[in-house]
Amino acid sequence: MKLLGKRQAGEMRLSELITTFLISELATTPILDSEIPAYIPISALITILSLEFITSFLILKIPFLREFIEGKPSALISCGRLNKAELRRSRISVDELLSEMRLQGISEPEEIYSATLESNGKMSFILKTDARPLTFSDLGITCPEDGVAHAVVTAGRIDMEELRSCGRDERWLNSLLKQKNAALSDVLLCTVTDGGRVFISLESK
Repeated sequence: MKLLGKRQAGEMRLSELITTFLISELATTPILDSEIPAYIPISALITILSLEFITSFLILKIPFLREFIEGKPSALISCGRLNKAELRRSRISVDELLSEMRLQGISEPEEIYSATLESNGKMSFILKTDARPLTFSDLGITCPEDGVAHAVVTAGRIDMEELRSCGRDERWLNSLLKQKNAALSDVLLCTVTDGGRVFISLESK
């Protein structure tokens, strides 16, 4: 399963889902029947995994094969209008569409410019321009980039790799904790962004 990659179950292609089921069946076969030699299911597992790797490679190289196996995205809403034929073809009801819309924090259907059922089965929405939240660029304000937050301390333990990745060292961290009058063992979580913003959460006593 580790060799197959980091896709979540809901993001698996059909071939990956079938491979997962087959792996579980083959792995339990010698456990349930001791008369079956172990090399038989092992050989089958290697064959299935090899076929999956070959299929994944071909999907990347051959667009037609990718479209055949993964399918094409379906435009459920286009230019603010519901596509009834595409909804019927995808077997998605209007209630399901509204439910997914609410889950993504969209309150009104009229706010949506387009809704697409992606190849992995998830829905993506693009809001109309007047329904999108304002950004700093809309207001003409230049804001410094904070970047990614690095968890440099978790449960009182220092992650040296994360500390180095944000350009800090242990001396800097000790100085920071001294300013906060906090011991390392008291720190539940400490994060530092690439821009230098610090967040510290201490364990309650």
